[in-house]
Amino acid sequence: MIRLGVILVLVAACLILLSRVLKQILVLRYGQTTPSPQSAHLVQDPVCLAYLPKEGAVTAHGVYFCSAHCASQYEKGTENNG
Repeated sequence: MIRLGVILVLVAACLILLSRVLKQILVLRYGQTTPSPQSAHLVQDPVCLAYLPKEGAVTAHGVYFCSAHCASQYEKGTENNG
């Protein structure tokens, strides 16, 4: 019974070590593993429903768009609706 406990502890330790090594490999290969604060600020274009960084969006009347074309389409739609 003690052997089984020792084996389980060793397996758990190996899994923890393996996860740390894999995380380091991912960091070295792809850069950071958590989203940067900038990437956390995504907005959705109401016309094409695309998500894009807020910093790169086209804004019109407080609404965010992926392009001037979508902003124009949105304005045409709101003019027709009243």
